[in-house]
Amino acid sequence: MDWVSGRLEQFGCGGRLLILDEWEGSADDVAEASRDAGVECVRCLGEEPLRMMGGRVGFDAVICGWHEGEDRPGRLVECVRKLGYNGPVIAVLDRKDEETMRAARDAGADDVVVHPVRQEAVRDVLSRWARSR
Repeated sequence: MDWVSGRLEQFGCGGRLLILDEWEGSADDVAEASRDAGVECVRCLGEEPLRMMGGRVGFDAVICGWHEGEDRPGRLVECVRKLGYNGPVIAVLDRKDEETMRAARDAGADDVVVHPVRQEAVRDVLSRWARSR
């Protein structure tokens, strides 16, 4: 049984979700929406906790903050991919425009959601990836 079908049966929508963000408030918002959607999640600030895992990202999906005000807004997405994680990576964008969406995909994101993140958005994006696996 693949990760998605097993997790969908167990949680009804998703599975274990890692939320990476530089901004605590943003990470908290995504975590709250994820829990409201019935998804177990772990919230980490910055890339250091990810590096401490030694690249062993034992999560079913990763959601990364993507903030335009940062020097390299895609650095968390890039870090996840450089560590060899091949599951779904979703970027949380401040705005949804073609240039930003293309940059997120170029950095390694599989999909995007836009702030403010609501439980329906988390459910929709995880369900979309569940159906595609």
